[in-house]
Amino acid sequence: MSGNISEPDASQAVTVAPETPPESVSSPQSVSEECPQTPPQQLIVFERTPVKAKLASLQQHKVKTGLEKETECEQAATEMNHAFVQVELDTFSREFVSGDDPTLEERSLFLDFSDVKLNGTEAEMYPGFCKASNSVFDVLPRKDFVMKDTADWPDLNGSRFNGVDGDLKPDVGIYPTTKAAVDEYKLTDTELNSSKANKEKDPEKQKVLDVRRHHMARVSWNWLCVPFEFKRGNDNVPFEFVDSDPEKMLKNTSSGKLAQGQISEYAAQLLLRQHRTFTFMVFIAGPNARFLRWDRAGAVVSAPFNYVTCPDRMQTFIYRLGKMTDVQRGYDFTVQSSTLEDIQEMKKQGEKLSGTRQKYFHEATLTGWPIHRIQSRAEDFVTSRATKGYVAYDVDTAAFVFLKDSWRVDSEDVRSEKEVYERLHYHNVRHIATLICAGDVGETIQRTRTQEFKDSLDGRVHCRLVVKQIGRLLEDYEKSKEMVSIVRDALTAHCDAWVKAGVLHRDISPGNILIDDDPDFGGEEKLKQIESGKRQFQLQGEESLENLLSKLMKICQEHYTTVDRETWDKLTAPPNMTLPPAHEDEADEDDSSSESDFGDSESSSDVVVGDSKLPRRRPLLADHKAMKRAFRYALGTTWRWSDKLEDQFASFKKSKPLLSDYTFSTPTGTSFSKATKIDFSEQQRFETFCPDLVTGLYGCPVVSFSYG
Repeated sequence: MSGNISEPDASQAVTVAPETPPESVSSPQSVSEECPQTPPQQLIVFERTPVKAKLASLQQHKVKTGLEKETECEQAATEMNHAFVQVELDTFSREFVSGDDPTLEERSLFLDFSDVKLNGTEAEMYPGFCKASNSVFDVLPRKDFVMKDTADWPDLNGSRFNGVDGDLKPDVGIYPTTKAAVDEYKLTDTELNSSKANKEKDPEKQKVLDVRRHHMARVSWNWLCVPFEFKRGNDNVPFEFVDSDPEKMLKNTSSGKLAQGQISEYAAQLLLRQHRTFTFMVFIAGPNARFLRWDRAGAVVSAPFNYVTCPDRMQTFIYRLGKMTDVQRGYDFTVQSSTLEDIQEMKKQGEKLSGTRQKYFHEATLTGWPIHRIQSRAEDFVTSRATKGYVAYDVDTAAFVFLKDSWRVDSEDVRSEKEVYERLHYHNVRHIATLICAGDVGETIQRTRTQEFKDSLDGRVHCRLVVKQIGRLLEDYEKSKEMVSIVRDALTAHCDAWVKAGVLHRDISPGNILIDDDPDFGGEEKLKQIESGKRQFQLQGEESLENLLSKLMKICQEHYTTVDRETWDKLTAPPNMTLPPAHEDEADEDDSSSESDFGDSESSSDVVVGDSKLPRRRPLLADHKAMKRAFRYALGTTWRWSDKLEDQFASFKKSKPLLSDYTFSTPTGTSFSKATKIDFSEQQRFETFCPDLVTGLYGCPVVSFSYG
């Protein structure tokens, strides 16, 4: 949205419109995006506003201690507790992994899982499992996939801006065998011969490492197809593996909740980093296994089975997965890899950007992040960084825009963000983003399926929204007066939305207030300047043109002062349009204000307390009117406040180790003390970004995009 800040050439505020809360993990969006109606023929009265974001949507981008990680895992498990649903193994296969079974000849070439070492360490299970799984992939004609041991080597791409936790390493994973993928996950000879791969002095353990080395790889969240998590037995597992009763599926122990949080983080990261509608996962507990299918509504979990004594189930899953289409594996068909020509043209246009847009563009095209083409009915967009928000390049118009991807609640009672924007624009709400297009994704709308197996879950619909502005974060303000002015504009937008459109924004935060460095000179602001009759600039040395401009401004002023705008609005309103009632106490007031306007003032009535009468006082800043007066008073006086202070935590962001002690107690009263070395390197970003519009520019996990 746009709005001025006091000086004519200053930045303007962009306030993010309220919306249906998006999902925690999402993929790019596509086809069925429609251009917004201007105005819609019939507007619906909104009765519901966004709910507060969950932890899965509020991940902070900082180094976390072990205690913080455990706490977040437990909270994530609590949030996901209601979103797991168990189905029979045959139901899971029929609904999600349908396809041809391997022939008898093909099965004869499969290795069973008898080489999986069940009586050793967890790491000793990996080689035998990888070897047996790859024997299935080797039978397939195209050999498109391979099973890799990634338990020791974390993903490095995007860690600076994505906040990828180094401990987030699935034990084993299925990866494509394309050159681009191999280049990311393949370990060099130097890495394989490093201390990490040869750290064991025990000859027996060294033998295990030697066997593992053949399957070792680095985690690549950009390319991981299916993650596998291993545990030696039934301890520290998220589900019961002995009892198949659906009512007893979840392990409600402390270690069980940590495991549930761990696999939830895996799913979140995978769906965040890739353009997916869903993803598979496999959890191994000794000789037993469960299949999982995650989408933005929750996770469908199969009944447990023994893959050692009955290997057919696991072999068939791997076989069918290798023969599936990308869509059947959960990839968004509307997102394709960009052509070299598209990428070169985008980068060429990107070099012409300046200021905030150039900064975000360079961060969005860091090496290691894939660049994709997202297709829609109206136009194509080239984007980079697999996150919930994108700096996008419009191929048709050669313009940079912001594309937002989310999964809205599939309910007629919850209005889409597109509908909210249309309503706000129709009612001339100031300082809001300019909507280019929006809509649900796919010719056949992409929807979640988990809710089909559990009535208490809400379904989700994949949607996209494109706005013109690529806003600067409020925290990146340059001077204190600019920051106050921008917040004032946001307050105006909040007031307009409520008073004019009957929409209440319930998620006001710094992340939802953006600074527009390239505001359009038009709309309400342009009308105000025309009605003032004053020129906004001078023409040096051109007296004749100066006089002509002055006369034109005078004519425009006289013209617009004769227009009855209230009558004009009524004449141009759609036939079925019902305007919301105005809130008289919050209507725009004149510019005359004094310091007492927003202070306490006596009312005509008194409050009786016991035998005494006390004057009733108006609450400080009780409504929009009072708050707007306070801002107007502050901005209308000589600015007395200091400019932006230096970062008080800058010293902690340098490449210096920090040794800190912490002590904690168990519920039984036993105390532990531990020294923890935290490396605050320059590759790590500690700022916390709120979700909404700007989040994806940094590749940050997005707050309001949670599973359920």
